[in-house]
Amino acid sequence: MNTFAGPGRRLVDFRTDMLERISTVIAPAVGGHGLAFARHAPAPAAVVNHCFSNAQQEAATHGGEAVYGWSVRYVESPCAFLVAFNHAVWRSPNGAMIDVTPFDPRHQPVCIDGAVVFIEDPSAKPLSGTGRGRCLPSWFFPLSNEPISIALTADRTRHELDSFENYVASNPKLLGYARGIELLRQRRGRLGDAA
Repeated sequence: MNTFAGPGRRLVDFRTDMLERISTVIAPAVGGHGLAFARHAPAPAAVVNHCFSNAQQEAATHGGEAVYGWSVRYVESPCAFLVAFNHAVWRSPNGAMIDVTPFDPRHQPVCIDGAVVFIEDPSAKPLSGTGRGRCLPSWFFPLSNEPISIALTADRTRHELDSFENYVASNPKLLGYARGIELLRQRRGRLGDAA
């Protein structure tokens, strides 16, 4: 039986239609190239929530490359939805995809048989300035057509884009500033908001 890790490390039956939704709805929406599976094997020196620097460090130490894209998280409260969040994994010199970042117990990604569901997207490289880089805004997807689910995910999307916009606007020297502005314009256009 396929399972996925949900909040609190609780294992839940993983329905085939959920994986299909990630593959056919989420991956195309975020601009990814389909699903990949990255074995979860945290590096000894890796830090929780620092996936970009963790993957870059692993590539610098052992060869290979950092691969950018999106992981997906299942959220149940107050209604079920999926979140695609900016993430990086390490592609080893032999081509294996490995998620070297330890899980944050509050935000565990969808996993199947110990492998993180990952959507590779070369355009998902984070903006950078100082420190660990600025994640691109997350995407929120309702799991039902219930009005509360649709309203909640739309509200979270707007909040995420507002937060990203404030960060980009206050950091004009940020590497990727123009890309950040263009990303906001595209994402807001999908919501029907003014840029």
